[in-house]
Amino acid sequence: MGNQSVLLIGFGNPGCQDDGLGPAFAEAVAALQCDGVTVDADYQLAIEDAHAMAQHDVVVFADADAVGPSPFALTPVAGKASAGFSTHSVRPEELVWMTEQLFGRNVEA
Repeated sequence: MGNQSVLLIGFGNPGCQDDGLGPAFAEAVAALQCDGVTVDADYQLAIEDAHAMAQHDVVVFADADAVGPSPFALTPVAGKASAGFSTHSVRPEELVWMTEQLFGRNVEA
């Protein structure tokens, strides 16, 4: 990755057993204090995350998935516009799309 700046966003609800995986992973990575890595954690993704994403070259989303491969998977995220109307439930692909549209930044996710 060279000198690329990385944003790790861990999301999920720590009060709901394994759904807290994203924030727990974010906390563990933050403790490592890696140069060039910014860590954020929250219950859910929000449209404001697009602004933070625009400040970085690479974004890693960390979340629990009951049907994903074990123990984990890294899957590229391509931007995709939403057909929905709520900002209370934003998916990673929607944030990538917003970052492209609002800030002109094509981040690797």
